[in-house]
Amino acid sequence: MRRTLTPVVSMIIGMILAQALFTGFVYSSNTYLYKNLIAMQEAEYQVIVPNERVMPTLLEWTPAFCGGLFFTLTVGAGLSFAGWLAVFLWRAFPKRRPITFAAFLLCGAYMLFRLNDHGMNLPVTFICAFIPVVAGMAAYQSYKKSPFIALWDYKIAFFHFMVVMIIAIIWMPKANDDVFTTIRDHLLLTSSIGQKINDFYYRYTLYPAESFKTLDQKMLKTVNISVQESDLEQRLENRLRAADYLPVDSNPTDLLVTRENNRLIFETGSRIVHKTAVSDFLKAPSDQLETVSKNSDRQHFFRKMTFISLIIASPLLCYILLHAVFTLILFFIPSANVRSACAALVCLMAGGMAALPVYHDMAGDITPFGIERHLNSSRWQDRVSALKYIANENNSKKIANLDLDNLFHFTTSPWIAERYWLAKAAGSSPLLRAKHIALRLLEDDQPNVACMALYSLGKQGDAGVTYLIIHHIKESTHWYVQWYAYKALKRLGWEQSAVWKPFR
Repeated sequence: MRRTLTPVVSMIIGMILAQALFTGFVYSSNTYLYKNLIAMQEAEYQVIVPNERVMPTLLEWTPAFCGGLFFTLTVGAGLSFAGWLAVFLWRAFPKRRPITFAAFLLCGAYMLFRLNDHGMNLPVTFICAFIPVVAGMAAYQSYKKSPFIALWDYKIAFFHFMVVMIIAIIWMPKANDDVFTTIRDHLLLTSSIGQKINDFYYRYTLYPAESFKTLDQKMLKTVNISVQESDLEQRLENRLRAADYLPVDSNPTDLLVTRENNRLIFETGSRIVHKTAVSDFLKAPSDQLETVSKNSDRQHFFRKMTFISLIIASPLLCYILLHAVFTLILFFIPSANVRSACAALVCLMAGGMAALPVYHDMAGDITPFGIERHLNSSRWQDRVSALKYIANENNSKKIANLDLDNLFHFTTSPWIAERYWLAKAAGSSPLLRAKHIALRLLEDDQPNVACMALYSLGKQGDAGVTYLIIHHIKESTHWYVQWYAYKALKRLGWEQSAVWKPFR
């Protein structure tokens, strides 16, 4: 039993540590963002995101804890698994221990190097180095009191590997860019528990996301411009503000711009990240700011680690946790190895059953001639597939004559996925009825639906809804909705107004 449960115990201990460390990491990021927003607020910019209703949560520990959970279940799980795996291989191959040690040492050195190759990144480096060590120590202590039966341990490890591979093969046909959306539509949004998980994710996901975004990925950035010529300063402000770098007088800021002779110097965190001629910046500010963002990005490898962990470590975590639960439930089976194998087979069946609803997504098999039939189907999955086809920009010309009047009644559908894809499909048509659909779904209680309605309003190109969207940003209590609303404003050509400086 000890050998069977050691992986889950090791990972849980590592992830508890990860949760504590990542909570502090996200809280530090939230505090920095709060100070930036206060600077924007004091400068009296018209719109800030997140707004005044959400800003106080940046100083609370609950959002930091919930945001840290995202990293715990991805990077934390991956690093904890690595710590357990190192100890398992060390134990399984005593004659190959120098090779095992050298391999993990090289992997660790490579990870630490990549985490700091754009400048010192001490908080993330410490977290990523500490978690596998603690998880490995927990595994070592657990295994130390358990005998290693080579033949059976090898066989059961290989059996688990095969089960995981079979589950991966089952999911592989749906492993594309839309897999997470498909899982959300067909697994999460179809049950009350799944909806709570979905709402939790979208309410708290932007807190951790903000902590490792590049400058150009951040929605609003503060900039301090320190040049002597007022005319040049104004020209720089205009171009920076158009890219959502909002000039403020406070320090520190996301970006500091100074002038040295005929060159502009860009600094982030007291570190020079780019130098360019004044004329080059004024000629192509977007290209120059992209370079600034790239050179100042210290989290690029950490983002890669998070993504890889999301698609590999998180599913492995689910398997290991479920296996431990089923192993405990099957306590009546006397043999530990047989019990472990049976629990693995139950996990295989659970993984296969979870994939079945995802295969209902048939949007890729629809033709323009079959849309009406799918829209009138009694199965919501067929209707959602048709709406996904309509929402696809590549299909807009094929369905130019589609009558949207017949779709308005879907705005009251009990299926969230149906309303979501209807809101997105509304952005594929310039017709007035499409605008009415988007405006109706803008008031939907489900944040995902409201976000897609805002996306469609921005895509339709009607600048008349600008003030409505601004009002929506200021009144919303959901950061994710505000984020979509601001992007809709930018798509409509809206820009932050210049701040009047009476003493300059």
